[in-house]
Amino acid sequence: MSGPHPPGAAPLVWPGMWGQGKRGPAGYQDHGDSEWNVRRVTPEKCRDIMTKDPVFCQASDTALIAAKLMREHNIGALPVVGNLHGRKLVGIVTDRDLAMKIVAAARDSSTVTLTQIMSHPVIACSPDDPYEKALELMERHQIKRVPVVDSSGGWSE
Repeated sequence: MSGPHPPGAAPLVWPGMWGQGKRGPAGYQDHGDSEWNVRRVTPEKCRDIMTKDPVFCQASDTALIAAKLMREHNIGALPVVGNLHGRKLVGIVTDRDLAMKIVAAARDSSTVTLTQIMSHPVIACSPDDPYEKALELMERHQIKRVPVVDSSGGWSE
């Protein structure tokens, strides 16, 4: 034992319990992003690092709907599709778009549609592109997120 701790002052904790808090292993299950057995895989393609089946909005939805979805899912960007059937990506709306184009401009979020505030055309890459392409696009265009779309400009479930 090292340090000035008196005997019995620090509980013994097995490495498998580190970082789990009071909930124990269930804490990992609740969060959804972490697991005990994390695969260590070096990504090769954009499909290796993309979010599968992302939350999205339609262009006709209001900014209020987008803000509620972002809050509910704890995300900062939403892909915007033309309609639910084709799922063709037509834009992207971010929490910054909402802050600058709705809140700072004192606009009514329940009447402004995403078509009015979304960023378009969208800088995107393909699932088969090397992941370095996504990094290069983010650097070149000074953006934090790059949607991954198929050859038709959308994605499937």
